[in-house]
Amino acid sequence: MSNELQFPDPDRDRVLAAALEPLLTPPVDTPAYWAGLQGRILGRVAQDMAPAWWNISPTTARAGMLAAGLALLALGALALQAREIEERMAFQSVTEIPLEVARIIPGIDEPLPRPGSRR
Repeated sequence: MSNELQFPDPDRDRVLAAALEPLLTPPVDTPAYWAGLQGRILGRVAQDMAPAWWNISPTTARAGMLAAGLALLALGALALQAREIEERMAFQSVTEIPLEVARIIPGIDEPLPRPGSRR
């Protein structure tokens, strides 16, 4: 084994290039060829431009955006309302006396006497 750099046989590349040349040569530069090519391309584009379910009109897009905005506002209002309810329930669970305690301790639900007044 030597450290000398060796390239592949160039004759095989010439044979392959000669075989591919007729396939890769550009078409004859005539107006009829280019007009036909343009007609085929535009025909294919027109065929693919048929209305599809994902194509929407600008009017429908505006209405959809408006509906989405209203839905976001409604969700925001519901989220705020749910948060207020959760805060109120948490506060009440800490500040209210459970019924079991009221049954054990008599008079627990009576108001406290004011200072300076007699019972």
